[in-house]
Amino acid sequence: MRFPKTSAGIGALLELGWFAICAFLADLDVAGQETLFHQVVLDMRKAVADRNTARDESVKMRAVRSVALRNWRKWLQQNYLDGVAAFGGKKQSLEFLRIYPAPPSGLLNQSAEDRLKSGEKLLKALADPATPPALAKSAVDGKKRLDAVTAAEKGVTAALAVVDSHVHNIAVVRAKWFPAYTALHASAVAKFPDDKDRVESYFDSPAAPDKPMPAPAPAPGA
Repeated sequence: MRFPKTSAGIGALLELGWFAICAFLADLDVAGQETLFHQVVLDMRKAVADRNTARDESVKMRAVRSVALRNWRKWLQQNYLDGVAAFGGKKQSLEFLRIYPAPPSGLLNQSAEDRLKSGEKLLKALADPATPPALAKSAVDGKKRLDAVTAAEKGVTAALAVVDSHVHNIAVVRAKWFPAYTALHASAVAKFPDDKDRVESYFDSPAAPDKPMPAPAPAPGA
């Protein structure tokens, strides 16, 4: 019997495991010997399913964040244009720079944490009594959009943490799979020590490793 390599993909391990379980269950002489290994495979399936569900949630939260960032970017750009108009195009004036120390692109290109901090500073500057009323009024909508970005960022962080925890769970159960599979094979050998063909019939052969692609032939005259 050729055992799978420890680097085998989780899908291959699940397939090999399910083959062996079904083969043992199909033979009344050995049915029941697969019970412990069967539980390992069930645990692996659950760990993979939980990880996939968590990944779906992380993708969902990234999509929510994308929409929230689009709305925030749109508000930033319009607010900046309104600011330029409110200060008569004097973008180097101290009062303008107090509110807008950087253009919208400068805020959006920051890290998630710094982006949120810069947004909060902008809203605080807009709330200052010295800020033109028209700009201060638009800050109400800006806060709603920034709050949406903040919530989405937290959602993405939380979802990725869940994915990581399930990836760890897969690694734990994966480590149990190999000794359990080997033990199942040993139990069949112990029961039928002189019938190798029967023992091998309970186990599928893992897929052969991919062969490296041959190097391309040198071009004529190279």
